[in-house]
Amino acid sequence: MKSMTYLALLLIFAASTLANEQEQDARERWRHIQGEVQNLQQEGWIIITTHLHGAGEATIFAARPNDLLRTPRWNGENEPPLSMARALSIARNYAETTIQRNERIKLCEMTLKKIDDMFHPKATGDRWVYVVKFYKGKAEDEVPRWSYSSREGSAPVYVLMDGSVIK
Repeated sequence: MKSMTYLALLLIFAASTLANEQEQDARERWRHIQGEVQNLQQEGWIIITTHLHGAGEATIFAARPNDLLRTPRWNGENEPPLSMARALSIARNYAETTIQRNERIKLCEMTLKKIDDMFHPKATGDRWVYVVKFYKGKAEDEVPRWSYSSREGSAPVYVLMDGSVIK
């Protein structure tokens, strides 16, 4: 009985140690991502958003102020300069270039996001972006098992009001 108790305690200790190591790794990766964001900001980039993936990876979506200045302004009222249908078509065309041949995509979510950057108020004032998310599934599945997993490459597509995609 003592050996079973010892084994149980050893397993709990090992699991706890592993969890602590994973937490430290995650904190370290997050510090690295924050450093990358700060570097881009110092180089003059406007951070639209950071998309976190599994395994501590991230994609930073950023644009240059001049690129945003070329996009039409929109005050959030009436119809946006780029229609939702056109933005969806652009996003779908882009997303289809990022998937494998035997995969297909399905719209999951589409929203408008105001671009805000306190360091570049002139470039970001009244600038908006469509955020388009797709599920991804295998084309040969009769009933596709749709997944929205950034680890599988299903990062959102960001479409500016001039129709350009932030890559």
